[in-house]
Amino acid sequence: MNGRIKLSAALVGALLAVPVATQNATAQDYKIGLVSSLTGAGSFIGDPFLKGAKMAVDKANAAGGVNGRKVELIVYDSEASADKTLVFVKKLINDDKVAVILGPDFSGTVRASLPTIEEAQIVSLYNTPIVEPKPNSFYFTPWPSEQTGYRVALKSLQARGVKNLGVIATTDLSGQSGLDWMQKLHDEYGMQLTLVERMEMADKDVTAQLTKVKAARPDRSQADGQHHLRC
Repeated sequence: MNGRIKLSAALVGALLAVPVATQNATAQDYKIGLVSSLTGAGSFIGDPFLKGAKMAVDKANAAGGVNGRKVELIVYDSEASADKTLVFVKKLINDDKVAVILGPDFSGTVRASLPTIEEAQIVSLYNTPIVEPKPNSFYFTPWPSEQTGYRVALKSLQARGVKNLGVIATTDLSGQSGLDWMQKLHDEYGMQLTLVERMEMADKDVTAQLTKVKAARPDRSQADGQHHLRC
């Protein structure tokens, strides 16, 4: 089974194990909303997230639900659009009356919806390390901080003797944030950024960028593979 699906199922299962006691919990079923990038460029996150959520909900309902109530999963496809995400989040809160929101995913969609989620005091599990939860907030993420992730990657490359890096970063907020961290941290690990190339989130062919990175001759691993990080 896909590792992302297993992780999503485990996370949603853990969330369902917590007693639901919010203003939107009804006397009948518990309604859980999911808004994520189910299609388009972000489907690599949204699709397994949805499958994992469905598995967890089905398992909970098969065991009698939560506190004796069945769980209903209400799903919307954001298509990685910040505008659509905000519309669907408001619909989940105001019309569907959900107790919990799963998602959104990318930094742009999360930033667009968090003020509304905070105001409504709805528990939310979102899918990006770039936006860190505030203490005592109603939202959280399973991801370690972005800085932690890049430190782990750089420490691993440092242990392999890498001194020069070629970086390919997407042009969206996530890519820029990752590139910012690489620029802040590389000196600390004794490395240089040999070349930085950008790509669009929806790009399926990055041959041109990889060719330029290769021409810049970043360090090679023992397997003679190019070291590059996609931010």
